[in-house]
Amino acid sequence: MLTGRRAFNRQTRDTPSSGNPALDRLVGPCLDSNPDARSARIQRVVMELKLLSVSARRAGTETGVGLGRETGSDAILARIDRGFEVLNARMEQLERTVEAMRRHASGLEYRVAADLVDIEQSLKVQSAAIESSRTAMSQTDDLVERVVEVLESLQTSVL
Repeated sequence: MLTGRRAFNRQTRDTPSSGNPALDRLVGPCLDSNPDARSARIQRVVMELKLLSVSARRAGTETGVGLGRETGSDAILARIDRGFEVLNARMEQLERTVEAMRRHASGLEYRVAADLVDIEQSLKVQSAAIESSRTAMSQTDDLVERVVEVLESLQTSVL
């Protein structure tokens, strides 16, 4: 649409130029013949197109120069480049933040898993102690019952 020609030529597979380097840098990856090399997110391309459009309008009104003149074009390109630099810096910062959060989550997951293993081992130890106490109580009850029987037998013998 930008050039009035097909995006791909069957023989060359070259992407046509619009005559505007900033626009070509933005649209070029979208037209790559290799689908894996194309821009992954259309939202980013749309946002960059809007930024390019706003920058072009502002540069034209601030300098009083039409969009077709070289100085206006240079101003637009400079603004677009600055905008992309700021955007790229922000995206890199967000990527670093996400990576730090992933590392933190991984560490937290490891610590929680270790705590759960410790709790499980502690429960096994406590369960064994409770079972041992029950066995001791049962043996004590048996012993007391035998002592009572012996005392009753002794009492009967004495009487």
